[in-house]
Amino acid sequence: MDREKLVKRLEKLSRKDLEDIAKRRIGLKVKDDFKTDTWKTVKDWDLVDKLAEICIQNNLYIKDLLQKRVLYKNKDVFIIQKRLGDIHYFEEILKSALMKYGLSKSPDYEELTQIAKIVQNYISTVRFDNVLKYPVYPNSSHLYRMKRITQSLSTVGQRNLKTEESYRHFLTSITEAFKRADLDYYGDVMSR
Repeated sequence: MDREKLVKRLEKLSRKDLEDIAKRRIGLKVKDDFKTDTWKTVKDWDLVDKLAEICIQNNLYIKDLLQKRVLYKNKDVFIIQKRLGDIHYFEEILKSALMKYGLSKSPDYEELTQIAKIVQNYISTVRFDNVLKYPVYPNSSHLYRMKRITQSLSTVGQRNLKTEESYRHFLTSITEAFKRADLDYYGDVMSR
């Protein structure tokens, strides 16, 4: 994603829209994210710059920002959107979370556990609608695998992943689970 083009497009939005995106859709806090007391003291450039950074970090386009409904955002601005009809999105979120918080040089198992639990709760309780505008529920085997993945990730802090071999074994088991879930998902979509 080209940062320069992104910034130019963000600069075309009104200050009201920029603040609405920052406050209501992404949930930025003026004191935490901009180190100032009121939104009035946040400069336009700082606001645009922060939104551009979030877009690049989370691979979002401007239209995504305008339509965004955030399910969760942490201090790293790791964002999980509320999405209907795209359970595959949640698989990608879990993969990203695993790489960022579970398999990094300084793992944060607490955060990985939190993300996995949020995804698990969301996919367990919402109805997924597909692009054809009629209700589609993930088939039982796919949903079951996704729940198994989130359960596995949500207990990562209790596992002993100190050695390279244990990391490799854990990553292999999760990767295989993702592959099986992907196959179930595509099989389900193609059968409709």
